[in-house]
Amino acid sequence: MATPLKKRYLALGAQGLISKKRGKAGNHRYPESFKALALAYVREYYLDFRPTFAGEKLSENHDLHISHETLRQWMMEAEIWQSKSQRLKSDGL
Repeated sequence: MATPLKKRYLALGAQGLISKKRGKAGNHRYPESFKALALAYVREYYLDFRPTFAGEKLSENHDLHISHETLRQWMMEAEIWQSKSQRLKSDGL
């Protein structure tokens, strides 16, 4: 008896092995409104903070609990924060 994956492979070849969820948003993704609120607080109060400390302050003062890695990625996307390699490039080193 063939499994669904094997049936898709036999019918579609290698393309049948690609996940159907590819390119779609994940189930654990934060809503855009939450992201916008967090970035607004960072811009208003914590613009000169590093992502870890900004995340701690968002948690303490605004009851927004975000991992520092997620906040770092959001800050880089919004051009609030630069990765270390980008900072070194911009400094001309």
